Amino acid sequence: MPLDPSSLPPLDHRALVGTGCLECKHLIDFIERTCEAFPGGIPFEIIQDGFQHLTCFPGDHGIHFEKV
Repeated sequence: MPLDPSSLPPLDHRALVGTGCLECKHLIDFIERTCEAFPGGIPFEIIQDGFQHLTCFPGDHGIHFEKV
C-alpha cells in the first residue's frame, strides 16, 4: 500500500536538518541530511537539535560543529 503524503505532519526546516547544522561548515546536503561527520546520514538526535554537536557523538569520525 503506498504512503499517502497528506497523512504526514507538515515539514519545517528542522524536519530536514537541525538549525545548528545549517550553520556548520561540514554540511554537505541539507535535503539528504549528510555532512562530513555523517556521510551516511546525520543522526536524528542532531537533526532535531536534541544534541549540540560541539563534542563527540558516536560515529562522527572526530568531526564536530564548526560555524561557517
